Amino acid sequence: MAALLPALASVWWLGILPLPVLLVGFHRRDRLTPGQRRAWVAVVALFLVLSAGLIGYKVLRNVLHSPEFDFYFYWIFGQAAVQGLDPYDSAQLARVAEPLAPSASFRDELLYLHWPQSLLLFYPLGWMNLHAAAAAWQTLHLAVLGLTVYLLWRGFFPQRETWSLLLTALLALTLRATFETVQYTQVNFLLLALALVYWRGGDRRSAGAALALGTAVKPILAAYGLTAWLYRQWKTLLAGAVVSLALCAVAALLFGPDVFSRYLAANPVAIKAPTYFYFEPINQSLLATLLRLTGDQLETHGPFHNRLFWTIAAVLFLVSTIVIASCRKTRPRGAIRWRWPWACSCFPRRFRITRSCCCRRCSRFGTPAPACPVVSAQPSP
Repeated sequence: MAALLPALASVWWLGILPLPVLLVGFHRRDRLTPGQRRAWVAVVALFLVLSAGLIGYKVLRNVLHSPEFDFYFYWIFGQAAVQGLDPYDSAQLARVAEPLAPSASFRDELLYLHWPQSLLLFYPLGWMNLHAAAAAWQTLHLAVLGLTVYLLWRGFFPQRETWSLLLTALLALTLRATFETVQYTQVNFLLLALALVYWRGGDRRSAGAALALGTAVKPILAAYGLTAWLYRQWKTLLAGAVVSLALCAVAALLFGPDVFSRYLAANPVAIKAPTYFYFEPINQSLLATLLRLTGDQLETHGPFHNRLFWTIAAVLFLVSTIVIASCRKTRPRGAIRWRWPWACSCFPRRFRITRSCCCRRCSRFGTPAPACPVVSAQPSP
């Protein structure tokens, strides 16, 4: 079985082959005979076991041989925070990374692109050695993956049937994006879980807390704050503001109050981010796509000076806002989905699942072009 898992990892698509039949069976479950019901459950259980085995294999491999992308980033950020270094100083981060003997492509991307309160997520990793930190990180995100499946089940299937739970787990665990998130140790599960807590919370303090925590993980989740304002969810906004201020206060205590001034003075996204971030074919954000289409080489100005980007972003924002406002009384929870495409389009560096990645990306993962892996659905740090 152990030798079979690496082979299965390369044919992940086998897990989605039975999905159409299983979805039809779930939809017609009340009309199935007892034998057909048992067969449906058996097939779902089989593919769940295989998917769980593949995920477990990737987790174990990551713990024993920590991946350079993206876990090294998180561990280095944690080490820098514990040692009192400046996370926005690339030279200091490079000194922390020296014992790991990173590749040239890794050193090129060794930038802390997050804002200061996000450093709290990586801070505990700085107190552990590399393998212990990898084990703790993987354990955390496996637990969050389980929580995400539960939240999806509760959110979309209020009847709470066993059938719906099995289907939710199958849909969540057999997607390639799930495998890639595990493989590259990214924070997608945590972000999705917090987004679901906000989505289910309505105008509650828990929704505001989830919104603040999610925004600390990835600023892209802040787009939901505009929806909360549009729906006049004042409890959500107030709780989010309080939690955000608390996170900033803790960050100031741990890393020094000047960490915020350093972030503003040398904004890593607007000032330090390499221009090739926006010209990678795998970067499918609106800004990167426009820069590639217009041939803007950015010799004399930064990427955010692109007027066409701001114009289209404003139009998308206006359209999504009008749709959300019109659905406020009829489908308030469903209307939230209209904010997410706008946020994903306007986020400056967003990857999509694709096989057409550039040679530099292939060399980054140490893989020749014919066997180039599918990149994750979320940006690197």
